[in-house]
Amino acid sequence: MDPQFRSSFIPKKNISGIVDKTKKQKIPTNLLSFLSAIIFIIALVVSLASFGYQLFLENKLNAKGVELEMFRNTIEQEKIAEFQALDQKIRAARELLNNHVSMTNLFEYLEANTLPNVQFRSFDQETDQDGALLTIRLEGVAGDYATLALQSDIFGRGNVLTKINFSNISLDNLGRILFSLEVKVNKDSLLYF
Repeated sequence: MDPQFRSSFIPKKNISGIVDKTKKQKIPTNLLSFLSAIIFIIALVVSLASFGYQLFLENKLNAKGVELEMFRNTIEQEKIAEFQALDQKIRAARELLNNHVSMTNLFEYLEANTLPNVQFRSFDQETDQDGALLTIRLEGVAGDYATLALQSDIFGRGNVLTKINFSNISLDNLGRILFSLEVKVNKDSLLYF
């Protein structure tokens, strides 16, 4: 090999176009990179805070579960059975009250909507199979045909009585109108509550 030729690729002199890396370069910062750094930091803090809050809630829930289990163990099993029986009685009483039919409401309706010249002499009631409608049969006396027609009109205006049917219309020996009346009463209008 030629002694003049060197096989090293490392330059011995500084090349004029290459910047020395040991000198600190000033990094240009702009507003956009600053804002993105702030938003990243805020997002990081919020996510850490929500993760911490989730852990806090899970620990609180576990503590309440342990407390509930301890409370369950302290209650006697007899008391639990007694409370369950009481709950069943309360539910049955509530069901009875919700479905209780008050005939007082019907009698008050009849009293308020019956004309003075109309008298009812008999009352019979019957409930249909599903208990939704009540059939009432009344026997009565009216002073004249006009009063009976007016009475039919008054009963027809309300929403308590439906399917109003006057039948067996005849005169008695004093000239009064005898009649039979059959009506259906919606059970919802008679509920106690």
